[in-house]
Amino acid sequence: MDWATIIVLLFAEISKCIENRDRDRVERSLNNPGWREAGALRRVLREAGLRGTALRLSVGQGMRELGAMSPLAVEDLCNEAMGQDDQTKGATR
Repeated sequence: MDWATIIVLLFAEISKCIENRDRDRVERSLNNPGWREAGALRRVLREAGLRGTALRLSVGQGMRELGAMSPLAVEDLCNEAMGQDDQTKGATR
Protein backbone atom coordinates (compact mmCIF):
# COMPACT_ATOMS: atom_id res chain seq x y z
CA MET A 1 0.00 0.00 0.00
CA ASP A 2 1.36 3.41 -1.00
CA TRP A 3 0.65 5.68 1.98
CA ALA A 4 1.78 8.80 0.11
CA THR A 5 -0.98 8.19 -2.44
CA ILE A 6 -3.53 7.60 0.30
CA ILE A 7 -2.61 10.87 2.05
CA VAL A 8 -2.91 12.84 -1.20
CA LEU A 9 -6.29 11.24 -1.94
CA LEU A 10 -7.47 11.83 1.63
CA PHE A 11 -6.44 15.49 1.50
CA ALA A 12 -8.25 15.88 -1.83
CA GLU A 13 -11.41 14.34 -0.33
CA ILE A 14 -11.27 16.63 2.73
CA SER A 15 -10.64 19.65 0.50
CA LYS A 16 -13.62 18.72 -1.69
CA CYS A 17 -15.82 18.38 1.39
CA ILE A 18 -14.72 21.80 2.66
CA GLU A 19 -15.48 23.36 -0.73
CA ASN A 20 -18.95 21.76 -0.84
CA ARG A 21 -19.86 22.27 2.81
CA ASP A 22 -19.10 24.68 5.61
CA ARG A 23 -15.58 24.11 7.01
CA ASP A 24 -16.84 24.17 10.62
CA ARG A 25 -19.34 21.45 9.74
CA VAL A 26 -16.60 19.34 8.16
CA GLU A 27 -14.40 19.76 11.25
CA ARG A 28 -17.32 18.79 13.53
CA SER A 29 -17.90 15.69 11.40
CA LEU A 30 -14.24 14.71 11.56
CA ASN A 31 -14.25 15.22 15.34
CA ASN A 32 -17.22 12.85 15.63
CA PRO A 33 -16.81 10.48 12.66
CA GLY A 34 -19.75 8.41 11.48
CA TRP A 35 -20.98 6.60 8.37
CA ARG A 36 -20.23 9.50 5.98
CA GLU A 37 -16.62 9.68 7.06
CA ALA A 38 -16.30 5.88 6.89
CA GLY A 39 -17.69 5.97 3.33
CA ALA A 40 -15.27 8.71 2.29
CA LEU A 41 -12.35 6.83 3.83
CA ARG A 42 -13.46 3.64 2.08
CA ARG A 43 -13.57 5.48 -1.28
CA VAL A 44 -10.06 6.84 -0.75
CA LEU A 45 -8.67 3.44 0.20
CA ARG A 46 -10.38 1.74 -2.76
CA GLU A 47 -8.86 4.35 -5.09
CA ALA A 48 -5.49 3.47 -3.56
CA GLY A 49 -6.08 -0.15 -4.55
CA LEU A 50 -7.24 -1.87 -1.37
CA ARG A 51 -9.88 -4.57 -1.66
CA GLY A 52 -11.56 -7.19 0.52
CA THR A 53 -10.35 -7.85 4.04
CA ALA A 54 -7.45 -5.39 3.74
CA LEU A 55 -9.95 -2.64 2.83
CA ARG A 56 -12.29 -3.52 5.70
CA LEU A 57 -9.47 -3.65 8.26
CA SER A 58 -7.93 -0.40 6.99
CA VAL A 59 -11.26 1.45 7.16
CA GLY A 60 -11.70 0.23 10.74
CA GLN A 61 -8.19 1.30 11.69
CA GLY A 62 -8.63 4.67 9.99
CA MET A 63 -11.91 5.32 11.78
CA ARG A 64 -10.32 4.48 15.15
CA GLU A 65 -7.42 6.83 14.38
CA LEU A 66 -9.78 9.59 13.26
CA GLY A 67 -11.91 9.16 16.38
CA ALA A 68 -8.80 9.44 18.57
CA MET A 69 -7.69 12.74 17.00
CA SER A 70 -8.01 15.89 19.10
CA PRO A 71 -10.02 18.84 17.76
CA LEU A 72 -6.74 20.72 17.24
CA ALA A 73 -5.30 17.83 15.22
CA VAL A 74 -8.46 17.79 13.06
CA GLU A 75 -8.12 21.54 12.48
CA ASP A 76 -4.48 21.02 11.47
CA LEU A 77 -5.55 18.19 9.14
CA CYS A 78 -8.07 20.49 7.43
CA ASN A 79 -5.50 23.28 7.16
CA GLU A 80 -2.98 20.88 5.65
CA ALA A 81 -5.59 19.49 3.23
CA MET A 82 -6.47 22.96 2.00
CA GLY A 83 -2.77 23.83 1.64
CA GLN A 84 -2.15 20.60 -0.27
CA ASP A 85 -5.09 21.39 -2.55
CA ASP A 86 -3.73 24.88 -3.26
CA GLN A 87 -0.34 23.39 -4.18
CA THR A 88 -1.98 20.81 -6.46
CA LYS A 89 -4.06 23.46 -8.23
CA GLY A 90 -0.98 25.64 -8.71
CA ALA A 91 0.95 22.75 -10.21
CA THR A 92 -1.76 21.95 -12.76
CA ARG A 93 -2.16 25.49 -14.04
